[in-house]
Amino acid sequence: MKNNRVSIAAIILVTLSIGILQAQADNSSWKLYSDSVNNISFRYPETLGTKYIYTQDWPPKVEVSNLPFVCKETNIEGNITAERIINGRTYCVTEISEGAAGHFYTQYTYAFSKNNNVIGLSFTLSFVQCGNYDEPGKQECEEERRKFNIDGIVDRMAQTLNIVK
Repeated sequence: MKNNRVSIAAIILVTLSIGILQAQADNSSWKLYSDSVNNISFRYPETLGTKYIYTQDWPPKVEVSNLPFVCKETNIEGNITAERIINGRTYCVTEISEGAAGHFYTQYTYAFSKNNNVIGLSFTLSFVQCGNYDEPGKQECEEERRKFNIDGIVDRMAQTLNIVK
């Protein structure tokens, strides 16, 4: 009887995990961005679903280059460029951060190789200074920040990107 309970619990856990992964991978509800001048399209979420992190310069701006993909890593105060592997794909990620009253802003550029081109997706996110909130808001803000991962969202957008020649 105990083994049956464990088996049923394992099946439920696996089923729930598959459902969550499928929901995360489903971009069909995302908006479609189309650039007829550069013949590019991709899907992006209208919002990030966050309370303390906001999109700026959204949807991301797209640059296409036929230069070779090279990532020159740097780490200068407020300006970091590093190669990242996201879901098995290589990106060169640049983050430029600066503070302002009550927020700090990070400008991101994710460059990657696709169809013999280098694609750059650029956007800015605004992060609320969590210290500006009393509890429980401060803790909620800090928890959202810890759990937030823009890499996965950008990777999903990048995988929907189409270049029409």
